[in-house]
Amino acid sequence: MKLHILLNPGANRAAAGPAWPEVEASLRSAGHELRVLAVTTRSEAFACVGEAVGEGAETFVAAGGDGTLQLLVDALMISPSMRDRTSDSPNPGKIRVGAIGMGTSNDFHKPLDTAPRIAGFPCRLKEEGASPRDVIELSITRPDGMHEIRCFLQAAHVGTIAETNQLLTQRHGIFNNLYHFWYKPALLGASAYTVFTYPGFDAEVKCGKETWTGTFTGMSLIKQPYVAGDFKFATNRRPDDGLFDLALCCKVTPWRLIGLIDAFEKKGLSGHENVHFAEASEVSVRFAQPQPIDYDGELIMAIEARWRVIPKALTILG
Repeated sequence: MKLHILLNPGANRAAAGPAWPEVEASLRSAGHELRVLAVTTRSEAFACVGEAVGEGAETFVAAGGDGTLQLLVDALMISPSMRDRTSDSPNPGKIRVGAIGMGTSNDFHKPLDTAPRIAGFPCRLKEEGASPRDVIELSITRPDGMHEIRCFLQAAHVGTIAETNQLLTQRHGIFNNLYHFWYKPALLGASAYTVFTYPGFDAEVKCGKETWTGTFTGMSLIKQPYVAGDFKFATNRRPDDGLFDLALCCKVTPWRLIGLIDAFEKKGLSGHENVHFAEASEVSVRFAQPQPIDYDGELIMAIEARWRVIPKALTILG
């Protein structure tokens, strides 16, 4: 099987690059034909993937973290060649997507203790067990009025989770400095700080016939349960069921939020006071002030956003 590898050498704080030669050797020893597309920017990824799709490539593998996989999905779904082939309709088609988890958290591969491995890294590379998977499309309006689209597989968040991600990866300070050397303590520290200091965001959220307006602590759209670190949402969602779980948490005290976080992991997202829950295929939001949106660990600022499920848009390797 010929694999077109989208390699992000900067993944896991630049640890992926030095580790790649051993992974490549293992892939070739396993009989795979490789075309390695090493990229450092979004535009490079789009150009390389779009060219490969146009040439008829059918199997792509993201070698990096969850962000690298998200970038590959973005490049495939937004590529004109891919759009022509899927026509935005339920169609697993011939495009297959795999992944080698060389990132910091590797949520897509969790639970990590049971994941297949290549050169020590979790992976999804087998044709056996390949299955169609929904893609979530995020359409946003930036604070400057520009419109953009992102596509992803796992989850999106506004509020405390996105704020924590910003503290870790984008804002200079103790948590960002610690993140580069000691990931889990940095994550725990930033999470605790956010829980006790986050003021909430004002927004209007629409889902089906429901409209909720007010101040909210957090908003999560869950397709896959795992989030950074060891946290796991309890959800009944399946990769190809055409839906995501929406949990919209009203503004609550820090101690109430801690209780809800525990309940989300043990009991699921529904049935909690202060939390609006829906199983949905589309939701939109308008923020009073620009907010960071976390989508599969990546961040983008928006004043408006809409999420919708594109059913069975890609086939994911086993």
